[in-house]
Amino acid sequence: MSPNINTLPPEIIILILENLPNSDTLFAAILSCHRVYEAANPYIPSVLTSIVILQIASLRGTSNALYDVVKSMTRVRPVVRDLQDQARFLTQTLGALEGAAHDYGDDILALELPLQQCDLQCASIAQKTAKRTVKRSDNTISNWKYLLSSYNLTFRVALGKARLQQFPLASVVLEQYQMMVEQAKIDLTEQANTPVIADLLPETSNTQNMLKREKRSVERCLYICNGALEFTMTSDFQARRGQSTVISSINELLPEERKNFTMFAELIGILPAS
Repeated sequence: MSPNINTLPPEIIILILENLPNSDTLFAAILSCHRVYEAANPYIPSVLTSIVILQIASLRGTSNALYDVVKSMTRVRPVVRDLQDQARFLTQTLGALEGAAHDYGDDILALELPLQQCDLQCASIAQKTAKRTVKRSDNTISNWKYLLSSYNLTFRVALGKARLQQFPLASVVLEQYQMMVEQAKIDLTEQANTPVIADLLPETSNTQNMLKREKRSVERCLYICNGALEFTMTSDFQARRGQSTVISSINELLPEERKNFTMFAELIGILPAS
């Protein structure tokens, strides 16, 4: 394939002409760029996938650090324990997602913005929690809990889809997965209408930009959920359902999530409430 100068944007052509002495040098430069692209192109998908996997690992480290910060607090309220649970659930999901990322195909690239945004949110929540800057009467912690829950649900949807592409499953598991996706869509729609940021900065134009970025991230999460539901309706997936069942329970499809025992014990009266 010969390089075609007519396909280049005019401003690029002008820039090249201003910096190259003659047409022979110009076409040599274009041909060189074309050869580099052709050589690198087969590796681009795997490189992009590796970048997203690194982002998953980075977020897993941040969410685990958040869990440790919240866990270190003594005599905390139930809402704080809920936040601790959500950080733990998120860390578990990310660990499983990291292992299944290569099975998710090109769809994993859709996770890039949500992973970046969730990482920023977790880091800010950890800093605010460590500095004890949230008042007891503040609803902020509840907002953080729902924020982490929405991202965790999105990543569980992605993880579930990756495994659905690999293994046949029982009909009851598919129904539970679809219900989870629908619940995630409800939560995400609410988040998109009223985005939350765990930001340390005062109200500034930068804060507004972060709100817009968070809204885009949540909209991307909705896109991922819609894609997962559509996949379960495709003829290719329906045909695979007729194979011998490999996944027979939802806990085989996704990491099991259990509440903090201390909180549960307080609720049923085994331990005194904090």
